[in-house]
Amino acid sequence: MKLFASIASRTVLGLLMLTAILLCMMRVQEIRQGIAERHRVLEDAPAEGQRVTFMKRKLTEAESVFARVAALVPSRDGLVDVVTAISNAAKDSGVSVQIPQVELAAGDAPLVEDVHLQIRGAGSPAALVAFLHRVEHLPYILRITSWTIDSTQQVTVNSFTGVAPPDARVTKESRGSSLMVNVMISTKKQ
Repeated sequence: MKLFASIASRTVLGLLMLTAILLCMMRVQEIRQGIAERHRVLEDAPAEGQRVTFMKRKLTEAESVFARVAALVPSRDGLVDVVTAISNAAKDSGVSVQIPQVELAAGDAPLVEDVHLQIRGAGSPAALVAFLHRVEHLPYILRITSWTIDSTQQVTVNSFTGVAPPDARVTKESRGSSLMVNVMISTKKQ
């Protein structure tokens, strides 16, 4: 019986030791996998640093582009600057202009809204075309939706800077071909 107890106790002890060894081997394997993962992270760290630097540079470039685009879209209060730019384009082209109509166009864009400007002008046909070219290349997001030049009649248009009230007084008269331009300019929603 002693022999049986001795064999049984050694067998149990052997099984316990085997279980302990297996548990230790599993734990060692987990630790090795953790170390291997940390080595991969450390090896990837320089590449990750380069990716972070690249992304920061791209973010700076995108912010710069956004700032340039934002400058192309004036606020409603900035429409005075647009009208001044149109008046300067007219003066540079030798054209007299009026802007008798400024109105908000219908639309459902989330960040911008279109404002319709109607421009009337007078001058030589070449000056009117030069004026259209200058307006088209103003530093704003705008679209010339329609335009007509009538060179069959000589007309007079009052010239002044700003939006014309209906009872505007004559400040300068210019005779020549007539121009009618409809422009849509995108402005920031308020």
